[in-house]
Amino acid sequence: MNFFECLNIGSKAQAVYMALVKNGPQTVTRIAVLSGLPRTSVYSLIPQLRNAGLITIETRGAMMQIRPVPPEEIPTLLEKKKNEIGTIIDDFADILPQLQSLKKGKSLTPMAEAYVGENGVKRLYDHLLKSMSQIDAYFNAELVQQTLPDYHDLIPKFIQSHNIPARELISPSNAANIYRERYNNNHHQIKILPNYHELQSDVILTQDTLAIIIYDSLSISAVRVVDASLVAAQRMTFNLWWDSI
Repeated sequence: MNFFECLNIGSKAQAVYMALVKNGPQTVTRIAVLSGLPRTSVYSLIPQLRNAGLITIETRGAMMQIRPVPPEEIPTLLEKKKNEIGTIIDDFADILPQLQSLKKGKSLTPMAEAYVGENGVKRLYDHLLKSMSQIDAYFNAELVQQTLPDYHDLIPKFIQSHNIPARELISPSNAANIYRERYNNNHHQIKILPNYHELQSDVILTQDTLAIIIYDSLSISAVRVVDASLVAAQRMTFNLWWDSI
């Protein structure tokens, strides 16, 4: 894993950063020329690079100029990410006994697994797709589009092609409106949450698995828990939300 992957930066965002390092601060229009990307793509990548700490934005009048963080400062970013991952793992270790105790007395022992980084979360999605027969989910379409663009459309297309019954509650955004218009149907039902609900993590419920995808300023991570009782409890809460909208 290179340092770009560690910071959850895809190939297009890498091209933008490399163009800035090579040429210095630039406008979005100029970055598009230097990187060979459409200007609309550059605009969509700016929040990802800024959240990763790789750029800063300066506004002078009506002009916005993007400035790269010097490469020599990247080790500090990586060290910060390392510390944050350590904190996530420690926090998960604290709640793991509670999760495991939910299945006490049952024949099936709960299983929990953590996934770190873009590649780790992609492995989680691949695992879910292989075993998915139903799905209820809360998710933020805008965050998924920014961090895992390949999976933004892959999952609903998989649901459609395999006739998997699905319900999704989505944070309000332009991306959510487009997603709902594109994929909502009787088999794959989609509702948009009220305007004051902006999700910072995604929750996916399959027949016996709870998956939580966590976004922060520098990374993406996830936890998968296989426990039918926990999923049933979470689905009850989901149903209450679903029926209220």
